[in-house]
Amino acid sequence: MTKFVRFHGPVIIFMAGIFILSSIPDLTPPYLGFKTQDKVYHFLFYAVFGYFIARSFFYQDSFPTLRKNFILLSVLFGTLYGLTDEIHQYYVPGRIMSYGDFLADMLGVTAGAAMFFFRYKVFSLFIKNKFKKVN
Repeated sequence: MTKFVRFHGPVIIFMAGIFILSSIPDLTPPYLGFKTQDKVYHFLFYAVFGYFIARSFFYQDSFPTLRKNFILLSVLFGTLYGLTDEIHQYYVPGRIMSYGDFLADMLGVTAGAAMFFFRYKVFSLFIKNKFKKVN
């Protein structure tokens, strides 16, 4: 598997999946038992998306500045994609543009990018400590 497919493929798949799901009129996800469940779905889906975006920016080699600012860029990219998703839904019959959904998307992307950052930091500390020379 190429590095491009491994690190950027999940982002592309999520983007396509979000677009496809947003194009389905009157899409009704499974009922969780409370009124604002759609915000939970948005948050969780975009959290995974944010994790993959951060991972994609972090592991690209072409532009060092992108890697240096991978958290900020991940949140910005995911938030802008969430905004375009809500605008897209405005034009789909049976769907609505929702500021609440956009907020859940933005918070989800931020949480996902933060999860990748903390996973990376914990893993880095583990590796650093594991191979530390003992005096």
